[in-house]
Amino acid sequence: MSITSVIKEHWTPEKKMTCLRANKIFKGIEDDTLQEISVNLTPRPYKTGEQIYKQDDEVTGIYLVSEGAVRMQKEAKNSDSIEMEYRTSGDCIGITSVMTGGKRIVCVEAMNDCVVYHLSTEVFKGLVNNHSCIMRNITGELYVRISNLHFLVELFWQKSRKERKMEKSSPIQDARVAFFLHRRAESILLKERSKSDSVTIKISGRQLAALSKLDTSIVSHALTHLSEQHLINKASKFAPIEIISVSRLRAKVIEILESAPMVATD
Repeated sequence: MSITSVIKEHWTPEKKMTCLRANKIFKGIEDDTLQEISVNLTPRPYKTGEQIYKQDDEVTGIYLVSEGAVRMQKEAKNSDSIEMEYRTSGDCIGITSVMTGGKRIVCVEAMNDCVVYHLSTEVFKGLVNNHSCIMRNITGELYVRISNLHFLVELFWQKSRKERKMEKSSPIQDARVAFFLHRRAESILLKERSKSDSVTIKISGRQLAALSKLDTSIVSHALTHLSEQHLINKASKFAPIEIISVSRLRAKVIEILESAPMVATD
């Protein structure tokens, strides 16, 4: 389907209303008001890997994900990118920057061919001022996001920084390996638009060590520990890793992070 036909399809009132009704931020808003809001929505299609906006870009508004999935990444000082979160149909992106008045705090790119609706900052702030339920919905959504695994990444870095140098595996290092497995698993499921809670990942211990910045022996110990807890299956050194339950793996990472003491940084 051409870009022109995609835009034409998503410019219809029916498509716009479907997106608004499914969006968490506009829960509780009457259809008459949603119809007024829909007039201000502009559909924007993106190809896989295409950036919707970059970190530090000027803020022009929020985006409502209509179809597909997007990836949010944080640029680190060493030029590496840390994957923070994913958004799919029914989600918003860019709310924090709009509400705080600052620049974009993350980079957002399409994980697969997707369509988002743009709603300008001026219109969105007017809606927030006139509809208290929108602010309540935003507060609830931000609470969920803050408590989410992906927003613990930088804390994770602080806790594990010195422990990376240890020769033996530790719970924090197990969590670090589990974190990267979870990221890869969630990415695969989103790209395939699968609702399964299990997935097989084709990744070697060496590749996982490079991603987690840990020694291969520590990664090997961590994989053994995760296997003993029935979170993953790995038949042999070169076999793919089967994630038995993506949700349980995520819960394990959070459990370790919440119970581990802070590690001093350099």
